[in-house]
Amino acid sequence: MRRFAVFGLAFGFIASGCGGGGSSVQPRPQPAPTATPSAPAPTATIAFAIKIPARAGSGKQRRPRYVSPATQVVQISVNGGAPTTYLVSNGQPCTNPAPPPQTGTCTVYSVQAPVGTDTFAVTLLDGSNHVLSSGTVQQTIVQDQTNTVNVGFDGTPASLRLSVSNPAPPTGTATRFIVTAHVFDADGFTIIGAPGNLPTLTITDSDSSGATGLYLATSDSSGYQTCASQAAPPSTSVATTLYIEFGTSFYTNTCLAYNGQAIPAATLTASAPGLSSATATFAPVAQSHPSGAWMYGRDSNGNIALERFDANMAPQTEITGSNTQLQLGPGISGFAADAAGNVYTLNGTQINMWPSTASGNVAPTSSTSFTCPSCTGGAVPVYLALDGHGGAYFGVPPANSNSCTINHVALTGSTATATEVVSSNDCGALSGGRLMQLATDGQGYVYVGVQAGYSKPNAVGRYAIGAGGSLTLDAALTVIDPRFTVDSLGNVFAGDPLQEYPAGQFVHGQRVQVSNQPNDVWPVGYIAGIDAAGNVFGNQRGITTGAVVVPYGSRTVSASANFSPIFVAGIR
Repeated sequence: MRRFAVFGLAFGFIASGCGGGGSSVQPRPQPAPTATPSAPAPTATIAFAIKIPARAGSGKQRRPRYVSPATQVVQISVNGGAPTTYLVSNGQPCTNPAPPPQTGTCTVYSVQAPVGTDTFAVTLLDGSNHVLSSGTVQQTIVQDQTNTVNVGFDGTPASLRLSVSNPAPPTGTATRFIVTAHVFDADGFTIIGAPGNLPTLTITDSDSSGATGLYLATSDSSGYQTCASQAAPPSTSVATTLYIEFGTSFYTNTCLAYNGQAIPAATLTASAPGLSSATATFAPVAQSHPSGAWMYGRDSNGNIALERFDANMAPQTEITGSNTQLQLGPGISGFAADAAGNVYTLNGTQINMWPSTASGNVAPTSSTSFTCPSCTGGAVPVYLALDGHGGAYFGVPPANSNSCTINHVALTGSTATATEVVSSNDCGALSGGRLMQLATDGQGYVYVGVQAGYSKPNAVGRYAIGAGGSLTLDAALTVIDPRFTVDSLGNVFAGDPLQEYPAGQFVHGQRVQVSNQPNDVWPVGYIAGIDAAGNVFGNQRGITTGAVVVPYGSRTVSASANFSPIFVAGIR
């Protein structure tokens, strides 16, 4: 956790000799024959300017500021003398555009300090006289010139708060989380920033089973804190340390390793001398959503097959053989799976379905043969995306042009007629290039990837699903690899290796050129799919054979299988 020292600038304006009368020091009188009291030491009047920031939002969730917004009292002591109290709220002696809780600059004009080396101690308090921060500085005050005094304020810790980045993850997946401790002042504002009097925090884990463990984050090659590697094995207790970056100190991140096992709720506790402890609960929940993936490609024996894998890449069932129709006609050109684990293939103008438990040399349980008015000039339907309501989308790239149409068809299990829902003009407006992918997120959107054509860049368009399967272009990301998959939250994973483009980058009614530095990178190729648990399945990069899985919350391959995927569909 970060903390900082608060900086207020104190400006000294000159004054005169004793008591501040006059603009210069009067010469001493000539000595009298008899002893007389010596003249008082000359003093200067110092003005301190302290900016009080506004209370943002609720007053508790704010961006870091230099001085607590709760500051209402300033106390200044010179050379260890009794402090003088100045109220911020009534405007005297502070000059404020408006009293707190609005922002203002408190300028204290009447501080008297002897000319020479002085020690200034400044304390900032709230309206109940709770100390929020304080600072001490030694400064030489020179008579008859402007003196500038810089005072650094250290926040005064009053309470702790502890949180886990995901306090209730699904069981079954090994991953890691960030444990964050915050230190607050007496009015609940976070203290972050430069070194000062913040305490060392000790964080403990009540789970002793070995399913969880704490360790300190390390710095990657770019200097960023990461939980990806461990300098020491996870334990039930760690003490935070501070590191300095750009002159500012931060608490080293604490990481919580979790092996995916079901455990009773664990209590994490943060403690520090002089402060009450803070706790957070880590309680994994049984995974209730479907997981795993179906893959179409060649199995370990070189056979064309459909194979289902669980979240750990363990084979569950395989469909292969002459009765499967996997090698008929033009071949499989589209692939999808639903939340029940059923698998679908697009083969020419036929969509076949097998249930989740199908195995061996078995024919499809259900087949929908459709007529395709858009399939002219030898065009063949490609890609397949389920609408979640008993229908499916497929694309039709014209045989001799860089364009496309998107069609919708009801999965009747017999015959049907497809309806064009995105025309070639609409699809061309997206990018003007070649259709590369279709996907749905289960949240009412269809995603279309189009390769660059004419003067337009690559794009992934997001279409809103309407009545009867109709589609309306809602938003688009441009300058993006059009080979992609999408998760159930609408985050797009595109390219080779996969790179994440968060759903928040889509802006309704706009084409947004995405950043060259997307949010994250997965060690998986573009032939990929994501299940409802967030596990990423795909082809092993740089190797012609092999399928892998990257667990949710991780960026590391956890398991592989001897299978060469052509299509991958996560179960969700």
